[in-house]
Amino acid sequence: MDKDLVDRLREHADRRPAAVPDTDGEVRAALDRLDELLGAVVDDDSRGSPSSAGQLTPAARQALWRLSRAVSEAERAPVAQPVAPDGRYEFVPLAWVAVERADLVAVGLAVQALGRGVGDDDDEDVTDAEAARLHGLLSLPWDDDVALLAGVLAAGAGRVVLDEAAHQAYQRVVKRILGIWHVGDALAPLLYRGR
Repeated sequence: MDKDLVDRLREHADRRPAAVPDTDGEVRAALDRLDELLGAVVDDDSRGSPSSAGQLTPAARQALWRLSRAVSEAERAPVAQPVAPDGRYEFVPLAWVAVERADLVAVGLAVQALGRGVGDDDDEDVTDAEAARLHGLLSLPWDDDVALLAGVLAAGAGRVVLDEAAHQAYQRVVKRILGIWHVGDALAPLLYRGR
């Protein structure tokens, strides 16, 4: 993502960029599973509780589709390959996704509604955990570290050796991603440190 595009996205109140790690399609698959759950509830009004009925709507599902489409496009687009400052280790690439703030809010509210009594207890636990991971990842704050990386790791830039500042920014962003997306995964920190 180039600096001009980053600036335009940040200035536009309705859109925000999100950093999504290369997860071999896991993010998209999780969005698809959430869509199946939301679709089942939206198609069967009798399963929603009165407190959740206002959030489990076709509009919430359309918001999820837009997020899913944006993530799919980012996953298919060429990404820059970040490399450690010494040039020896490749890090997990990041894709840059432009998302609608309203879509994040709609999906977040639908996720909360799903967690308030739809399906059996096991389904609720899985839904809550998966949806919270998705929402957290797509809502990762756009701060100076992410902005720096978006400028350095422009889409399709090929192999990019990070300078020390970008390397430190990458490590801080990855720490947040690990805490959201890879909780309990012992291998993920090793992959993000270099492969």
